[in-house]
Amino acid sequence: MGTAYHAILEAEATMVMTGETYDREEVALRAFQAELADAPSGFIWRDDETGNLETALEITLAGAENYIDEHFEWADTTKYQILAVEQAFTFPWINGWDAHGTADLIVMGLEDGWIRIADHKFSRLKWRKGRENARQTPQPSWYLKWIKHHWQTNSDDPHRMERQFLFKMDVSTWGTGLDF
Repeated sequence: MGTAYHAILEAEATMVMTGETYDREEVALRAFQAELADAPSGFIWRDDETGNLETALEITLAGAENYIDEHFEWADTTKYQILAVEQAFTFPWINGWDAHGTADLIVMGLEDGWIRIADHKFSRLKWRKGRENARQTPQPSWYLKWIKHHWQTNSDDPHRMERQFLFKMDVSTWGTGLDF
């Protein structure tokens, strides 16, 4: 469900950025089909709540629609410019390991010039208070470090060293009704 949710939000951001239109249900269905094709043999649906593709698709579409209609502030092109959708980064790190990740969405505030890295989550359970804090998850600091490095290394923006970066986690939950 998370993969299909992400696919819809990726298509929505791409539409804002390029004008390319899409069909939400078709995008979600393709994502589900790809995930199911890669599922291990003997895959079964986890529980009765999402016990089949039709129900999972319905929940996913409702969650994406809620986010896009109520919380997709990035679509306001008078306030934000979408710079990248699903921006991957890979850099040599330590002991032969690579630092790797993919930012769901990178936007710039037109009024303040801040770069915002948005990460979309679609969870069954409501997140406990404080789960987004640095002591609870390394993702915000990891992405801030490496996306900033990626930006500074690959951007033609002459002010790239002056940019301030923010990490925003957009968490939508569905298990007890849609919530953001």
